[in-house]
Amino acid sequence: MPFKNIRGQSRPLAIIQRMLVSDKIPHGFLFCGTAGVGKHASALALAQALNCTNTKDDFCGSCASCNKTATGMHPDVIQIAPEKNIIKIDQIRTLQQNIVYAPIEGSWRIIIINQAECMNKEAANCLLKTLEEPPAATMLILVANSTSRLLPTIMSRCQKIVFNPLQEHDIETVLCEEGIAAEQAHAVACHAHGSLQRAHQLLDSSLFEDLERLTASMTDQYTIEQTLELAAVLSKSPDRVTALLILLLEWLRDVHMYRFGAQTKHLFNAARSDSIHLAAEQITPCRLETKTKQILRLMSAHNQNINMQLGLESLLLT
Repeated sequence: MPFKNIRGQSRPLAIIQRMLVSDKIPHGFLFCGTAGVGKHASALALAQALNCTNTKDDFCGSCASCNKTATGMHPDVIQIAPEKNIIKIDQIRTLQQNIVYAPIEGSWRIIIINQAECMNKEAANCLLKTLEEPPAATMLILVANSTSRLLPTIMSRCQKIVFNPLQEHDIETVLCEEGIAAEQAHAVACHAHGSLQRAHQLLDSSLFEDLERLTASMTDQYTIEQTLELAAVLSKSPDRVTALLILLLEWLRDVHMYRFGAQTKHLFNAARSDSIHLAAEQITPCRLETKTKQILRLMSAHNQNINMQLGLESLLLT
């Protein structure tokens, strides 16, 4: 039964399976939780289960319908994703035109809206009409990393299912199954904060090399020219910068913990204790708090009009 192959989300998946068994299935779902915990995989699994020709409360993963859904070829499974970080009204209008008629092959037509929180106001209000009066045999699954930007009216018309962060051992297990060495899988899982997506990012060792460069600039080991060059280089990859900033937050947290006498085993960056000791001597508590706030602002830069290069320069030079 393939639902069980989605690790770490037994509770939300049990809720979904109970609905499938009882045949009481809502026409709108909201799968919410941090990125990389299995929301999208679960949405695809539900789409497969609804149209699977071999099972009722699960999916076989081998029939023609399941295979088409898994490969993105099923005509009755439509996915929408942001274009330049925004889901626009034209995308929703096109969707509405495409779901007027009955499903082509399956019993259900399933619409998966990825990063639903990226809908602008016009798109959300347009989608609301479909949620209020969905066509027959049509299900909408909104997948969101955060619900803070979703309209209350949208959320009220969906069955909300919360996906929690994954346990470290689940992430380790998945990485090992993918062929990652156990030692590296363990090290990455400790920094992943429950997100398999983040764990995959951290397999890029250059992230930790850039972390060393960032911390060196914060402890006055770089000239101003070197710091400006570092900010310029890093700002060219905004998606990568977000993962790097989380590592930097962990490092600053370790500096703060070190000030209060925390043992090395309680630090995220136990292997970088020398840089943490140096930072504890050079970065005052007030400056530490300021840098933490700056990082949090930069991490939300995709929602605000923030120049990443200028933000990094301010972070590293103040």
